[in-house]
Amino acid sequence: MKKLDKFLRLMHLAGFVQVDKSIAILEGKNVAVLGTSPISLVAAHIWDLVGAKVDIYEKKECIGGAWAKFEHGGKTYPISTHIIMPNSLSTDILHLSGAKSKLWDLAPVEFDIDTGKRLSFPSTLSSRYSGQKFDYASRSSGLAQDIFKALLKKNVNFINEAVVSVAESLDSLEIVTSDENHRHYDFSFVTPAIETRFKINEKNIQINYDTHINKSIIYEYPSEFFNGSAFFHLLGNTPVRELQIFNISNDKTLLVVKLSKQGSFQDGALIKQTIERVIGQSLQSAFLKKVENITYANTRMDLESQYNLNHDSKRITFPVQITTQEVEKFNEDKYRISQDISLVLNDLSFYENLFFTR
Repeated sequence: MKKLDKFLRLMHLAGFVQVDKSIAILEGKNVAVLGTSPISLVAAHIWDLVGAKVDIYEKKECIGGAWAKFEHGGKTYPISTHIIMPNSLSTDILHLSGAKSKLWDLAPVEFDIDTGKRLSFPSTLSSRYSGQKFDYASRSSGLAQDIFKALLKKNVNFINEAVVSVAESLDSLEIVTSDENHRHYDFSFVTPAIETRFKINEKNIQINYDTHINKSIIYEYPSEFFNGSAFFHLLGNTPVRELQIFNISNDKTLLVVKLSKQGSFQDGALIKQTIERVIGQSLQSAFLKKVENITYANTRMDLESQYNLNHDSKRITFPVQITTQEVEKFNEDKYRISQDISLVLNDLSFYENLFFTR
């Protein structure tokens, strides 16, 4: 079955019955995808499938956004802990987009450090997921990297320039980059992480951002002490928010430790004790080798900015739609869901947004 036929079948099964007619909206159109997060690359893949002419913009040398990788000792590592919490539609769309599956050896765990209680992760919103073993993004290439490689084999143009401004008129979008290039498009896909200036019909859209600093520590440890890949999400008073474990060779295991807001790189002894409590065994200090400290800013538009931009624009779309009611009560659940790729891809409104049928 051709990929487009498979995509249409998935949409029909999901209830997006007008997708066939909606294709005409995008076929032959010039569209711009800003950024290379996995959800942006999936949008690029779908637009390419239906016959749009796609340009992808990325200001950094590395792709992936928060899903980026770094190299050490000839190997590739994730800069932070990311997992894919699967459900049937999102899994099928990711595979269709070029993502390669790798399942956890052990079921992911939510661990309360204060009480020692263990629950299946995620303990909330579990009805939104399929209950399959969770996929994970610690593969040698990475989720964004898998999809990006698949896109490079298609008629998709990659532009390694920062987008300075996006101006929408009645007829088109004008994108201006740091290299002073001016390009015109019919439509654009953006995520809340995009930092640029927006103007809609000569009106500047005020964008406010929420920023917090993510800190991760990468350790190596002998593989003989671990039985395969595992993921832990920690609750309570702890310097560690997430712990990812996976084998990188026959004799080495990688520990990716994402720190909580109160955690710091100086908490080495406490972090070690926390890991020991989570995994239920002692770590020998002589074998626990720190590979890298990583700091990066997580910057996202606040809900009101997303609402204002999406409400005023006719040619720009987001992964999720924010309503007036959600802005007024600051719907933290919607804010969190918008960052969870599997929840976005399992929501029919994501595809309706891509085809501007909302």
